[in-house]
Amino acid sequence: MPSSKTKIRARLDSDEDKMQKLTNELEQAHDKANDYLNRLTYLQAEFENYQKRVKREIAQTTQYGTLTLITELLPIIDELEYALQAGDTKSASQGLIEGVKLILSKLKNILAKEGLTPINAIGKPFDPYQHEVIQRETNGLGQDLVTEEIRKGYMFKRKVIRPSLVKVTTFPTNVSDKDE
Repeated sequence: MPSSKTKIRARLDSDEDKMQKLTNELEQAHDKANDYLNRLTYLQAEFENYQKRVKREIAQTTQYGTLTLITELLPIIDELEYALQAGDTKSASQGLIEGVKLILSKLKNILAKEGLTPINAIGKPFDPYQHEVIQRETNGLGQDLVTEEIRKGYMFKRKVIRPSLVKVTTFPTNVSDKDE
C-alpha cells in the first residue's frame, strides 16, 4: 500500500499538472484576445479610412456635379458672343443686340455663381495648362505672349475645363544669329 507521502506527492503532481494546463490555456486565451484586439484595431482604422474616402468623394461629386451642365452651356456662350460680334459689324436692330447682351450677361452671372470663370489670355504669358496654341508668330518680344484669343477658355472652381484657343508671339529661335 502506498504511503501517505506518496499519495500526497501524487496529488501534488496532479495539481501541478492541472495548474500548468490551466496556465497554458490562460496564455492561449490571452494570445487569442490580443489577436482579436489587433484585428479589431485594424478593422477600425480601415473603416475610418473608408469613411474619410467616402466623404471626400461625396464632397468632390457635389463640387463638380454641375460640371457636365456647365460644359454643355459653353458653346451657347460662344454663339451668343459671336452673335454680338456679328451684330456690331452689320446693321442689326439695336433692340436685338441689347437683348442678346442681356441674355449673355445673365447666363454668365449664373454660371459665375456656380464657379465658372473665364481665362483671361490676351497679353498674358503662354501657359500650356490654360492655353492651346493654334498659331505662332515670331517677332522677338522676349517671351511667349498671347496676342489673340480665338476661343475663350474657362475654369471651373480653379480647374481648367476648356483651354483658350490662342495665337502666340514667340521669341526667335536663333537669338545668336541676330547678334552677328
